[in-house]
Amino acid sequence: MIAAAGSASVIASGAAITGYGFSTWAITPPQQHRLLTDGRDQQVLVSLNSSALYAGVALGSFIGGLTLTLSRSTAAVCWTAAGIELAALILASQAAHNNVSSRQASLSPITLLLRVRQHRPSRTPSPTAR
Repeated sequence: MIAAAGSASVIASGAAITGYGFSTWAITPPQQHRLLTDGRDQQVLVSLNSSALYAGVALGSFIGGLTLTLSRSTAAVCWTAAGIELAALILASQAAHNNVSSRQASLSPITLLLRVRQHRPSRTPSPTAR
């Protein structure tokens, strides 16, 4: 009976890890493809996107390690991760709700930042202002 329960948990863990791997790789390549076909500063966009992904991984590892160190409980790590996911879901739904067009909502924050910077008025005086 114990051996059957052990093999079932190994299979369930393997299925969860496989699902996580597929979902991760289902998001990153299409996002990078969209950045590459955006038409401007593709190398900068992809490098900033990769940097943001790595910073997120590092921050998540730090928060998870800190939670585990302080609580000594893997359940606390799971609850902390669930809280972060809930906060991300709330922020994403607010962004979609705040009169943002569907095209802008599908863009990455880095692309939106670069668009804002391009539309910012120049601070250099015009030749006719003298």
